[in-house]
Amino acid sequence: MGRERTIWNWYGGMPVQAVEWFGTQREFLRLITTTLALRQGDRVVDLGCGGGLHLPALREAVGPHGHVLGLDFSPRMAAKAAARAAAWENVEVRQADMTTVELEPEAWDGALASFSISATRDVAGAVANIHRALRPGGRLFAPDMHLVARGLGAPVTAAFGLVYRLLAGWTGVDVLETVRARFGSAEVVNRSGVPLATLPSFAPVLMITATKRPGHQP
Repeated sequence: MGRERTIWNWYGGMPVQAVEWFGTQREFLRLITTTLALRQGDRVVDLGCGGGLHLPALREAVGPHGHVLGLDFSPRMAAKAAARAAAWENVEVRQADMTTVELEPEAWDGALASFSISATRDVAGAVANIHRALRPGGRLFAPDMHLVARGLGAPVTAAFGLVYRLLAGWTGVDVLETVRARFGSAEVVNRSGVPLATLPSFAPVLMITATKRPGHQP
């Protein structure tokens, strides 16, 4: 774990302009809040919150009476996020491992995991922890890597996978199939939030959504 934490600490020390462009684009922030279907007073957790890019949008969606929790494995990232959220009493940030952190069971209305599940050493453990924390009807939005080599794009996807493995310790476990196995079903949406009927042959990044079904036993 030391190597991965060092990598994310290094990333967290980069200039803001170099790492925040995509995560703060208005269209993506709108997609996060609409896909999670957040309402005033909701409780939402941002797993792998990084420097807190999405905390302002999440806080706006749940309002002053809701609660936002940001978690990050990297102490440096968590410190950045905490500084960003310092003015809001209902936004909390913790340095924690999403695969082992103890979240109140069935107490969260939404969970955001933006490009973070695939970067863990235990993808199944992270997804199980999220599922356990969500209330029945709670939603997960997980934009993440989908490095399954197939079709004409297989060589490029395989190359992406090798780089990701070297840089972030990717284990090769597919997030989409893991979410489907735990939640019973999952959808992939486009940039407008519309579910895709089929996956493109070359899709190294997917925007995954899932809802915790009442009574579902994985």
